[in-house]
Amino acid sequence: MNYRKFGNTGEKISALGFGCMRFPEYEKDGQKFVDQDKVDEMIAYAYENGVNYFDTAPFYCNSNSEAALGHAVKNFRDKITKIRQANCLPQIVFSLRGAGPDRLPASGSRRSYT
Repeated sequence: MNYRKFGNTGEKISALGFGCMRFPEYEKDGQKFVDQDKVDEMIAYAYENGVNYFDTAPFYCNSNSEAALGHAVKNFRDKITKIRQANCLPQIVFSLRGAGPDRLPASGSRRSYT
């Protein structure tokens, strides 16, 4: 995997990123749910192949994308960078050190960039 400097942040992110807008879902009783087992497998595969940059937003996958990503990266969260979008524009970059197992930080993470 090739890595690139992310602006003046000192972070190096993979040239290929993983978009988390369309995680696999299943339907039960008329509601859609993220298939966490498949998400865990997909994210682990990407990470094992050098991807350390994940793009998500609060409104992806019926607002479940960030929690699904948080769960999937629980064993290597300190080695990845997440780009979170709000209002359809990339606003803040978070490194995931110190985040809980099923949540991604909305603030107070190691570094924030605008």
